Amino acid sequence: VVQPLETKDGQYFGRPIYFDNKLTFLLADFTANKIQIFQYQYKNNQLSTLAEISLSEIIDCYNLLLHASPLMLTRQGADHLFQIIWPEKVEFQIGDTESFCCRADTKLYFTAWYEDPHYREELIIREYATGNILEKMPGSLLELPDGQKWRLY
Repeated sequence: VVQPLETKDGQYFGRPIYFDNKLTFLLADFTANKIQIFQYQYKNNQLSTLAEISLSEIIDCYNLLLHASPLMLTRQGADHLFQIIWPEKVEFQIGDTESFCCRADTKLYFTAWYEDPHYREELIIREYATGNILEKMPGSLLELPDGQKWRLY
């Protein structure tokens, strides 16, 4: 059992991800009013802080998630605002049923579901900096552990 950090009252750990051969995780510390992103190198038991962000910079912590390739912290709230909070700041509105999947270079991949009247999914590719829609196509995206991305339809 490995425990790189001990939890304290008023803290919340986000879902960890594996990136760059390290375990990467976020910690929302409501007592200290900050979010921290850590990487843990299990080979030498070393913990490093990648980022520290004031909670005042974030609308709320709903759907605050780390994503890899590249490593980034995102937020997608009930207000349909998608935000990249770290390492750069980007924000734009998305559809009611859109969910962020991943980034590849300057493209952001989202999936959306519809019931009109039959259930279907759509893959939406947006421009990184603006959120403008570049392409829509039927299906969804599946990311495999080795980084391959498959379109399913």
